[in-house]
Amino acid sequence: MKDEKRQIDDLLDINIAKEVEKRETARMEADFRKLVEEGIKEAKPAEEVQAQKPAEEVPAQKPAEEVPVRREITIDEGATPTRRNTGALEPRTVKRPDPHDPAVDTVIFDPEADEARKQPTAAELRKGRRAKRRQRKALLTDNARLIVKDVVIACIIALVISAFIRPTIVQETSMEPTVEPKDYLLMSRQAYRFGELERGDIVIFKSDLKLDEEHNKLLIKRVIALPGDSVAVQDGLVYLNGEPLQEPYIAMGGTPGYMEEITLGDNEVFVMGDHREVSVDSRSFGPIEKDTIVGQAVFRLWPLSGFGTLD
Repeated sequence: MKDEKRQIDDLLDINIAKEVEKRETARMEADFRKLVEEGIKEAKPAEEVQAQKPAEEVPAQKPAEEVPVRREITIDEGATPTRRNTGALEPRTVKRPDPHDPAVDTVIFDPEADEARKQPTAAELRKGRRAKRRQRKALLTDNARLIVKDVVIACIIALVISAFIRPTIVQETSMEPTVEPKDYLLMSRQAYRFGELERGDIVIFKSDLKLDEEHNKLLIKRVIALPGDSVAVQDGLVYLNGEPLQEPYIAMGGTPGYMEEITLGDNEVFVMGDHREVSVDSRSFGPIEKDTIVGQAVFRLWPLSGFGTLD
């Protein structure tokens, strides 16, 4: 019995709690509804006042004056998108003032006419062609002037070089092994104008041998003795001023032949080739005059294996 009574009491408590909760909810809803109605009543008079207030008059816009147009051309510019639909393309009419036509106030813009105005006239084309021809002529004149200038400078340089240096090709074997046939040498033409002749120099001189009817043959030999020296050839050796001359530059075999001792005059030079067995030199035609010396062989250009100065 006690258990049943306890269960009944519990059910009553639950029902009472639910009823209290329900009443509290209803009260809160009523309060919220009241607040909403009060707010609407407060806002309504303001709206009525605003509605009763007369609207301010808006000044009417003055209609735009129509500009007389002589003609109107519709131009389909193709790729002109509209604001409403950027993907749609529709034709439009473009109006622009034409400052070149004073007869009308407004004309329709014509792209073809505008492009035609941009094209140069025949007079302008002729003027441009004349200007181009003048430019080409001036350029050719400048180029010709530069070419003439370079040629003159080159000629002057060539004359200056030829006055000091002369190329020479060896044809004979009388100076082997120092100089071989076909060697390309440079001869200093001013060597003895600014310097003194020395023993051992390799010189080029004019001989009495005829190259042709008008020219004497040029020979290349080595200076053995100078003016005032005494020279002799005996027993395969050259004696200079009574002493045997050391000659490391001659070919094997020494100096053949015999020549009695001679003393050179004030303008005489004794010369011989390094290849004594085949050389035709002062042993056969005697000493040469200093005035016949054309220059000194100082440098070998060719072959490359012998490129350098001559000793």
